[in-house]
Amino acid sequence: AAANAKGFHLKMVGQAPYSTYQIEDRQSGAVVVTQTIDAGVTCQGTPRFWFGPLGNLEDNNSGDPCLTLSGSGKTVTIRVVPATGMVRCE
Repeated sequence: AAANAKGFHLKMVGQAPYSTYQIEDRQSGAVVVTQTIDAGVTCQGTPRFWFGPLGNLEDNNSGDPCLTLSGSGKTVTIRVVPATGMVRCE
């Protein structure tokens, strides 16, 4: 569980294909980490994920909560199960 009452926000930065993402503390608004996606990897999909303090995906997401990454001739779709926040790679 998160050490705050609101959880965290995963935000893809800019327009798809994304090259950067940030994780933000929803209680304080502070950016916890900013990461660059490796060159040669394309990332598309849901631009924002709101996670509650217990890890569940909250209703602020629209559509299918997933990201698709492609590189080196392979494609993987990462899906988030809303009720638990569990991540599945397909």
